[in-house]
Amino acid sequence: MQSPDDHNVNDEIDVVENTQDIENHEEEILDMIKHDNQDVYNKLNEEERLSLERTFTKTVERRMRFSGPLPHPEHLRQYAEVYEDAPKEIFEMVRKQMEHRHEIEIRESDLRKSIVNKSSFNNNLGVILGFILALTFVIGGLTLIAIDKAGYGFTVIAGVIVSLVSIVTIRKIGEKDSSEDENESDDDKQESK
Repeated sequence: MQSPDDHNVNDEIDVVENTQDIENHEEEILDMIKHDNQDVYNKLNEEERLSLERTFTKTVERRMRFSGPLPHPEHLRQYAEVYEDAPKEIFEMVRKQMEHRHEIEIRESDLRKSIVNKSSFNNNLGVILGFILALTFVIGGLTLIAIDKAGYGFTVIAGVIVSLVSIVTIRKIGEKDSSEDENESDDDKQESK
């Protein structure tokens, strides 16, 4: 049995040929074969025709394609013939697997939220501390200007202004690059589908 992870969300049963339908309509199908392949059928002698008809009625191919977290119901019945509680245990195993997977998804979601919250907190803390530091240097520069050290004071204030402009510019460039990278990765994902 395949695990639920190996299957699509939309389970499907695709019966290509059904044995009972073929057996119930053998004559119809044989007539269709005779009609569609008239030339070939007419070239056969009586013994070959009978052999073909017997072969056809005996050879019935049944192909099925089934996709889902559980085995096909017919297979479940066969498992039950071998071990009576097998279907119940299979259902229980699939249920536990689904619950486990949901727990993992919830943990991953909580972890992502935690990371986003911490990142947001760190960014806000950095902005606040940067503002306090810049304000301290501006007050220091104004103090130097007030005590007749104007050259030093203007240098400190100019340094703060240049630093703030540089930080804002670098941040804008970084945001632009990251948005371009996200757009490229989204385009790559769409192309791969």
